[in-house]
Amino acid sequence: MTPDILNHWPMANFAPRKSQKEVLEWIQALPPEIKYILCEIPVGGGKSPIGLNLSAYLANSLGSGFILTPQKILQKQYQDSFDKARLFSLYGKANYKCEPKDTNCDIGSDIMPKCATCPHKNAMAAAKNAPNIVLNYTLALLVFMLSAEIGIGKRKLMVLDECHTLEHHLTEFKALQIGEKRCRQFKVKFFLPKTELEAMDWIRDTYFPAVKTEYLQVKQVVDAIMIRYEEGESMDRADADVINKLKDIKGHMDTLNEYVALTPEALTSKYALIRDKAFFKFKPLYGKDMFIEYMQPMADRFLFMSSTILDKDAYCRDLGIPPEQAAFISIDSEFELESRPVVYSPVMKMTQGWDADEKKAPRREMIDSIIQICKSHDTDSGIIHTGSFQIADWLIRELHGKIPQRIMSHQPDGDRTRDEVIDEFVENNNAEPALLISPSITEGLDLKDDKGRFAIVAKVPYPYLGDAWVRRRQELSREWYTRQAMIAIIQGSGRVVRSHTDWGYTYILDESFGGLLKMYNKNTPKWFKDSIV
Repeated sequence: MTPDILNHWPMANFAPRKSQKEVLEWIQALPPEIKYILCEIPVGGGKSPIGLNLSAYLANSLGSGFILTPQKILQKQYQDSFDKARLFSLYGKANYKCEPKDTNCDIGSDIMPKCATCPHKNAMAAAKNAPNIVLNYTLALLVFMLSAEIGIGKRKLMVLDECHTLEHHLTEFKALQIGEKRCRQFKVKFFLPKTELEAMDWIRDTYFPAVKTEYLQVKQVVDAIMIRYEEGESMDRADADVINKLKDIKGHMDTLNEYVALTPEALTSKYALIRDKAFFKFKPLYGKDMFIEYMQPMADRFLFMSSTILDKDAYCRDLGIPPEQAAFISIDSEFELESRPVVYSPVMKMTQGWDADEKKAPRREMIDSIIQICKSHDTDSGIIHTGSFQIADWLIRELHGKIPQRIMSHQPDGDRTRDEVIDEFVENNNAEPALLISPSITEGLDLKDDKGRFAIVAKVPYPYLGDAWVRRRQELSREWYTRQAMIAIIQGSGRVVRSHTDWGYTYILDESFGGLLKMYNKNTPKWFKDSIV
């Protein structure tokens, strides 16, 4: 007899697969005190219908849920994949067009008179009435923070897709960054503090007063624009830019107010000061406070889904989740092993000092190995995960003119953005084989079928210890640091095998992977370990 939970399957034209049934039946059997459900599902395991199925089951209707994703593009995938009666994808005000005022709804909503109909208000109304609201993480945190004000209430379920990225979004949501560009905006000389307390003294005594002064001056200009507009004048691009500028300063002031109110003890114990030549940044060490304050009150139960949760207890600890209220399942991959081999072929240790001598044999062997791999895939496109821009630059120089693929890359100060390069690579459609070299695309890239047949891990992507936030977290938990590296490896390998009919190779050349696997063997998913040859 079919279990009750499967009666709510959201895809009428596709029956649930074996792995999807396994997860849903396991969830149904959980005791009622389990509030936090952690599901580790391999790439291509069909996570999205599981969340919608559980939402419908708990509500005994089409659903009562929030569906959270890291990116807008994943919101659109939900939108395109499921019946519109089942969900509604909500975006921020700036994504909706205010036709009467020829601007976006973020600006138009501040201009009198109010529009008779407003696309963003219509979207909010549709979202409130939808069984499931789809949001990206950043917008979700804003919506939850303002939930009482905007009238969006608690739901039966919150689905956190790609949940291994959740803590990043939580900590960035409350981060404060001040750099040379900001200081020029507020006519203040940039100051690079050495300590948290020194930074806060400068913010309180010098920076914040300058921000307030600029805010008042810009507000006077915006007030004049509003009067002109209400008297019938049209708004041009320059007016819209000034209004956006005021909104930006107001948001910056709100964040500054929160930090200025912190005690010295809270500032030094709960936040990291990240210093760079051109900016400094305060960032919460953990996401748990934001999760507890903004997310916990918004749902009765929580479904966390990712292919890389890895350690249930550590994940719960990072978010402040009581482990006795959480359950964890890790399921096997349905993809054939032959279609997803991970070839560990150690060439050299890409640890500190790897670049000490350009003529050293291991460095030559690394280049030769990559050339050999690229030539063995002479008609295929692929990607190299480098772990750093320094290694990316080295590989670009050394591989130029020696491989069949056209090399594509991005730089922090380059003419083209990371997203522009990715778009060109993905849209290449194998017109000519291409090789994307990048330190930062282990996630969010869908290289299905001929879009990508191989991935090379030139360096195990441990988080950068030059980042003070990373260094503090590593000091507090070596396990966390190791877990992030394994997550990046598994996610990176998952870029090139996306379905049952797809295939692709991952090559790991950094000798450091052997130590990582040995250290983290217990919590590495079996399906990934089985693929290593």
